Amino acid sequence: MQNFKKWIENFWYHYKWQTVLVVSFLTFIIIAVTQMATKDKIDVNVFYTGPYVFSPREIGQVEEAYEAMMSIDYNGDGEKGAEFTNIVLLTEEQVKQVREASKSGGNSPDIVDNIVIDANALREAENVFNQQIFAGQVLVCMMDPYWYNEVKKAGGWCKLTDVLGYKPEFAVDDFSVLLKDMKFAQYFKVFARLPEDTVLALRTISTVSSFTHKEKEQERWGWNAEMMRDLFLFEFPEGYDPEALEYDPGTEAAAAPAG
Repeated sequence: MQNFKKWIENFWYHYKWQTVLVVSFLTFIIIAVTQMATKDKIDVNVFYTGPYVFSPREIGQVEEAYEAMMSIDYNGDGEKGAEFTNIVLLTEEQVKQVREASKSGGNSPDIVDNIVIDANALREAENVFNQQIFAGQVLVCMMDPYWYNEVKKAGGWCKLTDVLGYKPEFAVDDFSVLLKDMKFAQYFKVFARLPEDTVLALRTISTVSSFTHKEKEQERWGWNAEMMRDLFLFEFPEGYDPEALEYDPGTEAAAAPAG
């Protein structure tokens, strides 16, 4: 048993990054296989790309948090459903920082550390990101600024004024806000461990989707736009102090969005 434990520790030390990527790819395969059977139950499609590694429990908490923020069942099937997809993806600068911090043992456990980063696997992860984001399968996006700007260059984000009818004072630009500035992200503590520069934005309807399933995609985009509006309408419950209290969406009922 001791030898087996030692082997596991050694394997994780050397192949943590590859293991994370394999798990990510398997997740996408499972999603693809089950999508046809579950798509009618999904109201919103939430996406994360960046260096943070979500645990299975946290993935469930993210979905529960977004479902709790829905003011209504958008697609009218009697059940609120949020589908969360995440890709662990590092920029070249982040890869460099991880490698350097790994040498000194200074990495945060929240970000992939103590690993040999596989450049080929990283490129594959970027390919998956491009397929997901530019095919328009994901709409409500939490993203590392680098990947956000890659989509922005391609004109892939909706203007906040077009979605909300106004531009929030704390907006980063015409299309996004920092996730940490959103009250719902301060309320649901699962978001607290994400990097502070994570941005929140809404994807436009992709050209491919608009040609192949125009009416359905417009309807689906409308549900996700409604999700964004509900997120901005959220107010803390009376007496709630975000600095003093913690919230676990798996154990308590969330407050409904104001309005």
